[in-house]
Amino acid sequence: MSTTSHITTDTGNINATATGDVEVSLIKSDSGSITLGSANLTLRDTGLQTGGTGQITVNASGALSMSATSEISTVDGAITATMAGDVDVSVIKSTTGSIRLAGRDVLLRDSGIHVHHGAGVVTVDATKDWLMNSNTSVSTNTGTITINAGGRIQVSHLESYTGDVALDSGKDIIVVGSWLQPQIKTQGNLSVNADEGVAGYGYDRLYVDIKELTARNRETGDVLISGWKGLKVAADGVRSDSDKGWLILMSGTSGLVTKAGQVSATNGQAACVSGKTMMMRSAMLNGRNMQGFDGYIVPEMKGLPEAGTLDSFNARLVDAWSEQVEGKSAQERLSSAAHELSIPMQALSDRGLAAFSASVIHESGSPDVIAALLDAALQKAKNSQQEEMFGINQPGYWLQSSHTARSEPVRDPAPQAEPEQGQPEFVPPQPLQPRSTGKSDARDMNDSFDVETDDNEE
Repeated sequence: MSTTSHITTDTGNINATATGDVEVSLIKSDSGSITLGSANLTLRDTGLQTGGTGQITVNASGALSMSATSEISTVDGAITATMAGDVDVSVIKSTTGSIRLAGRDVLLRDSGIHVHHGAGVVTVDATKDWLMNSNTSVSTNTGTITINAGGRIQVSHLESYTGDVALDSGKDIIVVGSWLQPQIKTQGNLSVNADEGVAGYGYDRLYVDIKELTARNRETGDVLISGWKGLKVAADGVRSDSDKGWLILMSGTSGLVTKAGQVSATNGQAACVSGKTMMMRSAMLNGRNMQGFDGYIVPEMKGLPEAGTLDSFNARLVDAWSEQVEGKSAQERLSSAAHELSIPMQALSDRGLAAFSASVIHESGSPDVIAALLDAALQKAKNSQQEEMFGINQPGYWLQSSHTARSEPVRDPAPQAEPEQGQPEFVPPQPLQPRSTGKSDARDMNDSFDVETDDNEE
């Protein structure tokens, strides 16, 4: 192995070529270019750096390995790194220059690949898999981001200010890292192509904040893509040729799925769902809201963008409760647990819960946040005088009636005859009555309920 500790120059170019393995601590030029060739290349300590318009070119017949402290960086010059073996990346960055990276398996382990300003582009070609750790990202300013892989593509976070983003996988595309924020974000367009599916059900969907979407699934698997505040299909459309999988496009919790092009699946299993940011596999396996439709559908949703955050949140809870008790007996419905949140956000903030803002509920839907808000709301409701919560036609009527029946003493209107000796006592079932408030029981499904408080309560 050839080991290079430090090579530096002010304005000159640096050329270093070896037929064997090379290990580098620092190669730096203030304004010149760097060209490095080897079998396997290991960058430790600082790595490769140029200033001005200096470029960096690396060619290796083996693998590239970078330590956590090393980087490949330029100011205005381009970076080209081509390896026949695997690539393990810590940081590759340029202020304005373009970055091109090629290898077998390409892994972003630490920070990632970044072009901070200008129109510099990022292009990656992996003959096998493109892999990203959950804390890594690829970013540009106005330049494009293009990732091609013969195998799987993992997506943690890809972001450009205005540049287009394009992914093409010879296998499938999956997501890693946080599901709270979009994994792909740009004011430009997104193109997604794969052989064996894109993303997955639940939190594993591909979550994007983009201008327009074009996508193609060529062979098998499911496609699940959600917008953040709406999702627009480009004129070139979205298509899946999977024999069994579903193609599902979602708008996010606000906005709509809109289409300038066609959305289609060769097996007919395609859907466009507005008002949701994720779908569960069970809904598809049961054909829920999908069976009998050939192409795509836009189901009627409660809590669309024109509704307030609280209304949307309550509608989602009622929908979930309705699915939970569908087909069950009255007794099973009575034992189900479902509640609507009626506490104004200001009331929660006044009680030290300002961290749980309306935007957090609306955009993330985090189970932890929802649980904390429900606990706070129910605690306040428990300590306050309440009016009857739901109309008789509401799913929640079962809950309120059950609560009334359990919490108030039962008084028989007249003494009952004693049962005959040896015979069990028969008590006829009594219909459940909602708590009377003098108000009509017929209410709109989108109405939320109010919690009355004493006048002297803050």
